[in-house]
Amino acid sequence: MKRITILGIVALFLLAAVPAFADDFQPEVKVGGKVFFHYQYCVSSYEEEDARYDNTDNNGFYLTRSYITLKAKMHPAISAETVAEITRLGVDIPEEGDAKSSGASITGGGYTLYIKYAYINFKIFPFFQIAAGLHPTPTINSASAAWKYRYVATDFVDMWHPYMASADMGVAVHGNFPSDFGDYQLSVVNGEGGMNLEVNEYKAVEARVTLTPIQMVDAMKGFEIALFARYDKDDKLDFGLNQTDMTYGGWLNYAYEINDNMGINVGAGAFMGTYTDETVADEDFQDVNYMTYSGWLKFRFYKGAALFARYDVNDPNTANSEDDAFGYLDETSLMIAGVSYEIHKSVEIALDYQNWSYTAEDANEDVIDPDSYVFVHMQWSF
Repeated sequence: MKRITILGIVALFLLAAVPAFADDFQPEVKVGGKVFFHYQYCVSSYEEEDARYDNTDNNGFYLTRSYITLKAKMHPAISAETVAEITRLGVDIPEEGDAKSSGASITGGGYTLYIKYAYINFKIFPFFQIAAGLHPTPTINSASAAWKYRYVATDFVDMWHPYMASADMGVAVHGNFPSDFGDYQLSVVNGEGGMNLEVNEYKAVEARVTLTPIQMVDAMKGFEIALFARYDKDDKLDFGLNQTDMTYGGWLNYAYEINDNMGINVGAGAFMGTYTDETVADEDFQDVNYMTYSGWLKFRFYKGAALFARYDVNDPNTANSEDDAFGYLDETSLMIAGVSYEIHKSVEIALDYQNWSYTAEDANEDVIDPDSYVFVHMQWSF
């Protein structure tokens, strides 16, 4: 109770620092949206005894995501945002993969409308702001901005991390460093993800710092270094136990517009972590150490036309020992290669190939065949 009272006093003090309403300020509301749409064709050649055999030549059109955004500015220092998302829930991922989601996933059921974001933001100073509600978590949106192709595939953190979500319920302190030297965010959230209710007394803490340290050289202004960390104490495995998950990672990214027709964006990132049980003495219950790394490239070779590629390796259990009594999972690698074209600043289309490869073996101890798809992706915003 004492901690809650202290936090409440601090919050009231900070909010009191918000300047008074300007007499001539006119509140404003903006409505927008974004849609992800794609066509996919399975080009894998599965053996007849493979459980995925019926997916051979499977193809279809899919509405991947649709966002409706409402942004309001009630005061020069007070703003709010609500984002509704329309999507299909209950995603079926490739059987041997370990990603939370993938472009090749087939979704079942009807479309569902739910709230992606709903938060208010207090801008005390440009370098010190407070957000409260269902807000973007520190890492995933920034990683997506570095990758550039969210409508083709989620970024490497969102795709592979077993627990991190792009939105969660809680509070955040964030801001921009002076002279465009980067930004930061620290969030204290439920830790269950924005679509789930809190189920215990624990909270997750996630922080990210992004630095763009070479602003004095034009060609290096687009060089960024990002570091992030997340700590969560929870019962993810539903064993009625207290467990902890500690993740840390980061990425390097460089973007440069060579001229009006050409530009480059290249980056690499990685994260690692340990899921630790703190209560079970049984030596057969193993801690899980996981690691993922990723590299990506975008080369704009003529106005809105660009080539892009990405390669990920996800190892959800670095022990990789079949003798482990718990947590034996195999590696998955993802390769993406394609060409994109920006038809308009609000419309973009991409033709790409994605290959999901596995180190797991089937019943005959043969390495499982990869999943391969050809896509036509499109996004538009308004």
